Amino acid sequence: MKIGIVNDYLEYAGGEYFCHLLIEGLKKLGHEAEMITPPTDNSGEGAPDPKTILEKIAEYKPDLIHFNNIGRVGLIPVHYAIHHNIPHILTVHDYWPVCKTRILLSDNFQICETARWIECKNCKSGLSNLPDPPKMAVMLNRITKVVQSNYQKRVLKRFDYDEKKIEVIRLGIKLDQYLPNFEGKHDFVWSGRFHLEKGLPFYMKLAELFPQYNFYVTGGGTEVQVNDFGKTKPLGKIPYPELYKLYQDSIAYVLTSIWPEIAGYTQLEAQALGTPIIGFNVGAVPEYVADEKGGLLVDRGDLVQLADAVKYLAENSTVVEEMGRGARANMEKFSIDKTVEKYVSVYRNELKKG
Repeated sequence: MKIGIVNDYLEYAGGEYFCHLLIEGLKKLGHEAEMITPPTDNSGEGAPDPKTILEKIAEYKPDLIHFNNIGRVGLIPVHYAIHHNIPHILTVHDYWPVCKTRILLSDNFQICETARWIECKNCKSGLSNLPDPPKMAVMLNRITKVVQSNYQKRVLKRFDYDEKKIEVIRLGIKLDQYLPNFEGKHDFVWSGRFHLEKGLPFYMKLAELFPQYNFYVTGGGTEVQVNDFGKTKPLGKIPYPELYKLYQDSIAYVLTSIWPEIAGYTQLEAQALGTPIIGFNVGAVPEYVADEKGGLLVDRGDLVQLADAVKYLAENSTVVEEMGRGARANMEKFSIDKTVEKYVSVYRNELKKG
């Protein structure tokens, strides 16, 4: 098979990392695969000219187009695939088919439970080149969509998306690339983009409550979006070998996202490196973290429970080791090879329809 992977960016965050892992896995199985992205690869505002994407698709001549994050690219390439009878699927990496903000949070940062788009009219849109979800749904409901969790599937079903057109394929990692450490751990780590929905202020509060430990922060956007890290130790964006060493040596990876996380590579990598997760029980997190076996999950936004979990692990090295081993064992279920094989099956089913 010859697969064209259409995405907003060539390199940016977890969605792009997934695309590259998928392409590598497809090539390993003897298929052809290539990223099809706009000519500029940055996080700037505005939408690229969709003609550039169409030209690349026409030049590449894929057997199937796999759409991923297309908030900037827009729906014109999807219309192109439909018009030219090119089989295609869509992987949904957040909630953009049903939510204008993409993160399913209301203006007061509560998880949105609505099932009627008319109630969304006052929400500020975070979509740069997509129509409102109700207008997209007519077309997207006909497309086979892949999501990374049962939680995400339930959200789409809530807005009357046909569940027969929704496949759940979990994220995967190259487990053999991560050497776990289970002993001699100290301090804590947080990693991610510095966006409000990631809940960094909760982590900053933990650093105030437990001054005897270092609370390391790593990720992008340090100089732009956060000016005061409080008592935490900001490291900025560090090379992967250093990041993985930080994970290996930490008592726990602290996951403070307040939006219903789909799935994040940072939490998977930390577990693969033998580090327990402490985090809020939201979205797909409980589908990727084995509570009390590979970490501790607490109620969303509950700082007291979060602090209790930090204190418990900090004072119980034996439990940290046991949970670290449990976290690593949990990651055996998330092999990238299994993920790729499931995508190949979805591709073949779509090609049969064509």
